[in-house]
Amino acid sequence: MIDPIPKFIYINLPPFIKMKKLKSVPVYIFLTINYLFVSIFVSCSSDIIEPNPIAQNIDTINYFNFRIDTLRSPLAAQFYIYDTNNVFYPSYDGNLYHYSDLSYQSISFNDPDFGPSTSNGYNNHSVFIGGFGNSGLTNNIKLKKFTGSSFESYDVQEDTNLLVRNLLVTGENQVWIVTFYNSVYYFESGNFTKYLLDSAIYGRMFFKKNGDVFLFAVNSLQFDSSVNYTYKFNGSGFTLLTIDSSHASLNYDLSTRIIICGQDIIRLAKSSLYYFDGNSWQFLCNTNFQPFTLAGESKDNLVCYGSDNVTFSKEFYIRKDNKWYVESKRSPFQTGNNLLSSDLYYSQGKYYLLYVYAYNFFTTIIMQCNTIK
Repeated sequence: MIDPIPKFIYINLPPFIKMKKLKSVPVYIFLTINYLFVSIFVSCSSDIIEPNPIAQNIDTINYFNFRIDTLRSPLAAQFYIYDTNNVFYPSYDGNLYHYSDLSYQSISFNDPDFGPSTSNGYNNHSVFIGGFGNSGLTNNIKLKKFTGSSFESYDVQEDTNLLVRNLLVTGENQVWIVTFYNSVYYFESGNFTKYLLDSAIYGRMFFKKNGDVFLFAVNSLQFDSSVNYTYKFNGSGFTLLTIDSSHASLNYDLSTRIIICGQDIIRLAKSSLYYFDGNSWQFLCNTNFQPFTLAGESKDNLVCYGSDNVTFSKEFYIRKDNKWYVESKRSPFQTGNNLLSSDLYYSQGKYYLLYVYAYNFFTTIIMQCNTIK
């Protein structure tokens, strides 16, 4: 008999968390329904609330040369950048695009039922694309690996989650997978191991720090606020490290946006940034702009794309030497265009921002922000 999973009771006592693990089996065979329970007693950090002093004045800096490339492709899913000559992104036209400074090529998935949603990789011949397979009345999660010349395909037929939300690739054949709902997977050389969160907890993102694997998740039943959970993989299950909450009306609002910058993991708030130290979320710095997305070498050397709190204009903000600067030049798409923008990406001194026209999803624009030495 399967033990029920305890629900969270929001009192000041530390909760019990129980996650279920399914036995690993080869792909293309239904996962054996054997639950391995790990019951973990956890102590959770309190909500992270930091004072918000007046932000410093921001000086201008001539930091970027902008370059624009236009690709004739539909709206793309998340990038994977191995280096500046190996940029990969899956597109909804059934292709993986391989982009370099000079050209790009489209590589067909040869799978009309596959819908990509995210990508990540280990190197330029171990690129993983997560998404879903449309096999009749339901969708099942699907994983593809690009080997440099062809695709390998793996799926979990019994899991009808809509799609793969996030991938963390830890080796040429090792991938952590976050699905759209409350199941997460570890994939290794064709085998899947499944872990279940509580039914109200949805995984958002895996990340790795100092050799340890962490999972960030949210309570799916909260609408005007969020309850956020950070777990650490302990070898057989997940230990809950922290719980924090945020509310849309509060300035310290910690969002569910987490971005990896080198060895640092940064979390966005309305007017500040936080970083993960391996145990809990720590205050990094205030901003006098609202950050939309960021990328960079580390928490001390990064670029934010955000909105000025007074003028609401979108700008590039550069953090160097514990100080914020704003890019002096306007990029070609900062004014006068009805565009949708993606996350910001960084590799080897270059930042990439992908745009699509709001009314024309079949044109993809990649703006390279090349740092000036």
